[in-house]
Amino acid sequence: MAQDYVELIAALIAETGEARAIDMARRLGVTHVTVGRTIQRLQRDGLVTAQPYRSIFLTDAARNLAEKSRRRHEIVIEFLRSIGVPESVAQSDAEGIEHHVTEETPAAFLNSLANAPDANRRADARAVQPYHRHSFSARRRTESRRELSASSGWMWLSFGS
Repeated sequence: MAQDYVELIAALIAETGEARAIDMARRLGVTHVTVGRTIQRLQRDGLVTAQPYRSIFLTDAARNLAEKSRRRHEIVIEFLRSIGVPESVAQSDAEGIEHHVTEETPAAFLNSLANAPDANRRADARAVQPYHRHSFSARRRTESRRELSASSGWMWLSFGS
């Protein structure tokens, strides 16, 4: 969960110049109280600084975590695209995949992309596309998982995120 929050805070700062709890709640589809509690936890963990009714700021550690998370997300999306997964599905599936794999999996995806016969794919692997704004919609992600489960017989398991 911390990764999603710091990634969202970084995206809001990049898009609007600030990250506010109310904007985060809207994007995540949760209440501002839920966001407030999570921000307090992130403060205790040394990932954000915040004061009541002010913007939320990332610490250096959180900026590094957000960049790492964003990079993993883009690698997973690019790999899924490379094997023919449609864009909308790749975006949705990447949200779940990126948080439930070890470091070896994105590294293997990146290696596969770098060794792809298509020159464009090799270029994409060296410089995965700039940050793609995605909605962070928990409801959409859950609905997509339900649809996937119903259509394929697979069951999504969540391990604490």
